[in-house]
Amino acid sequence: MLKNTKLDIKEIARLMNFSNQSAMGKFFKTQVGMSPSEYRKSLGSYIRKSKNDFAYSSRSRTFK
Repeated sequence: MLKNTKLDIKEIARLMNFSNQSAMGKFFKTQVGMSPSEYRKSLGSYIRKSKNDFAYSSRSRTFK
């Protein structure tokens, strides 16, 4: 969702059923090696406009 939408990180955390943005950030950093905001910045202008286009499984909390 960070890659494919312009949703706020706080909203993404809520949609993925994290208790808060900090919990998502800690999980994301252990998986990707950078914070969600750092990851998003590294993408530049690649982020898609559609909030429905994302690759994330909330059930297993796996980023694709």
